[in-house]
Amino acid sequence: MGKNMQYFDWGHIEWIYEPDPQSTLNNMSIGITTILPNKRQNKHIHYGDEQFIYVLSGEGIQLIGNKVSEMKPRQIYHMEAGTIHETINNRNLPIKHLLISIPANYDMSVPIRQEQLPESEDKGQSGDIIRLNDEIRYIYDTVASPLNMPVAVFDAEGNLVIQGKDYPLTCRAECEAYCENRICPIYSLKSEYNPPHYANSSAYICPYGLTVISTPIVIRSKLIGVIIGGHIRTTGESSGSGENIVPKGTVTAILMQLKKLSESIQNYYIFKNQELAFEATLKSTKEKMLNIQINNHFLFNTLNALAGMAVKEKAFETYRSIIDISGMLRYISTNEKQFVPLRDELQYIQNYTNLQKLRCGEKLKVITDISPEIYSANIPFNCLQPVVENCFIHGFRDTKSEMEVKISGKRCGRMVVIEIMDNGAGMDADTLEKLREKIINYEKYEIRGLMMVYSKLMLFLEEDFEFIIESEQGKGTSVKIIYSV
Repeated sequence: MGKNMQYFDWGHIEWIYEPDPQSTLNNMSIGITTILPNKRQNKHIHYGDEQFIYVLSGEGIQLIGNKVSEMKPRQIYHMEAGTIHETINNRNLPIKHLLISIPANYDMSVPIRQEQLPESEDKGQSGDIIRLNDEIRYIYDTVASPLNMPVAVFDAEGNLVIQGKDYPLTCRAECEAYCENRICPIYSLKSEYNPPHYANSSAYICPYGLTVISTPIVIRSKLIGVIIGGHIRTTGESSGSGENIVPKGTVTAILMQLKKLSESIQNYYIFKNQELAFEATLKSTKEKMLNIQINNHFLFNTLNALAGMAVKEKAFETYRSIIDISGMLRYISTNEKQFVPLRDELQYIQNYTNLQKLRCGEKLKVITDISPEIYSANIPFNCLQPVVENCFIHGFRDTKSEMEVKISGKRCGRMVVIEIMDNGAGMDADTLEKLREKIINYEKYEIRGLMMVYSKLMLFLEEDFEFIIESEQGKGTSVKIIYSV
């Protein structure tokens, strides 16, 4: 892998080995740290990773926790996550040590993976559009305000986006000039001790013993901002200003809240970026949609004229078929809602199965058993007809015998259960398992049929639903949709 250099006021880190972002097993990073003569790292805490240090050359002073030692070549140091660390080079030669960094075993230390984030249509957009500003205030107020501690948000250039508040007495007593402007001198320090590809939280100890936590905001491996908060006392003794030492459990809770704030801001800008791209797409297709709308009016008028001719000629079966076609076309072309009442979906299915009966004749039997109490229940638009259509495309593909489709629906507590069954060819266990796997991973394939239904349920119901497929060779297939209302 290529080398990755990080430069600081005190020296630099050359990352000589970084984990493969495609691998979930390999997560160790290895670097060579150089601390320049008469320089010192700022006192800091690694909350997100565990570290091992092997001194290659140079001498100095090493502080790990409450232990101070002389740093010499061939010495090995181990720092658990959450350990205070500081290195002082008080000599005229640089200190070099081998650094091994391993993420701690909790969620906030998981590497940011490129494939976890959606790509925009224009890959340059993430750099052009994503700029932190005060529009995230409502997210900040929801997540950060309940902490009752100073939490500030900065953009990637270090500009203050949201000011902190509720500074402790030590800050107001010792750094009054800074606190009036809501700018703590520790804010100028960068989150500098983590491997570049980790979105871990780290922390610094200010000259007055308070811990300030830094959590990056990262989208597609690009830093867009930093959350800095805390000003809590994690070590030493309680101060005369009244601040007590915060226990480890409280520190962990604060870390999780700052990480939650970071993720919420990331998600907001990801969706905003997608929305802008989507709006551009809508604008470019507006003329086409207007043409389609004009064509739809012409089509409906033509169908109405044909229906009138069928009545005059007493071709009532043709008349009913035209009405069914007209109903289906009107439903799918004029409905702009994400959710519709179940009764509308059922009417759409009835129009469709009426047309299938025209083709299949008496061999086709459609049974509907819907509890009246769920007729008004909302359901994502057009997510049932593709399941019924699937019965004819696959279940009845080669059949010459009686065909039966049963559509049932009922309420179970706060859940609605809808089941569509056929008596078609069915499938064996291996084919069924492959189908289930394909549906779950629908993004990898051309979306159609059951994958289209599943993707629509995921889009509008997120994960608050069940999509169950059961089948047996020669005995038909059942598709069950269970969701809350």
